[in-house]
Amino acid sequence: MRSRRNEPVSFAKASTGNELSLSGTAVVQLLKAVIERGKSFKFKASGRSMSPFIRDGDILTLSPPSIRFPRKGDVVGIIDPGTEKLVVHRVVGMKNGRYRIKGDNAEKKDTGSFGLNHICGHVTRVERNGKPVRFGLGPERRAIALLSQVPFVMRIVSKVLGLIKRIEGLRAHDIEKIRRLEDEKVRRSDDEGRRMREDGRK
Repeated sequence: MRSRRNEPVSFAKASTGNELSLSGTAVVQLLKAVIERGKSFKFKASGRSMSPFIRDGDILTLSPPSIRFPRKGDVVGIIDPGTEKLVVHRVVGMKNGRYRIKGDNAEKKDTGSFGLNHICGHVTRVERNGKPVRFGLGPERRAIALLSQVPFVMRIVSKVLGLIKRIEGLRAHDIEKIRRLEDEKVRRSDDEGRRMREDGRK
């Protein structure tokens, strides 16, 4: 697949709009080839270990690690040496040149400790329903890394964010309902005025 110079190589969507399906091994091989050429790589996230900040089905852009060394709170992609699978989790600690990573919503203390040679890139963009999601990749990422290490905290955060989303949805529904009622009032008023004018002509 050809890509313009600064555009990420993507297998998330084909030009026909259909999804391309590759096995985990094929994804890793393609990812390695793309990252080695200094390009970014777009793919669809799978799983809920990074919820609520990265959700199942979000489109992620993984940029080459050469942009800078990973820092606490960064979301990185690693090739797990045991399974040779791509894992996207957050850096929660660093010691002796190794990086501890963990899923925001994972119950385990961490996924493991990995050397820089296992980190294949940084997540630099998250898209959901065609729109960018910035929360979780900005300055708040350090606090998220800290909170994700406390049992059940991220589940509570996830539930609170879900509740806020529901409330916002209800507000939007209420605003739409009020608009419809106002439109109905205006229509009735117009109809009444029209009837009065017609009665005045008789």
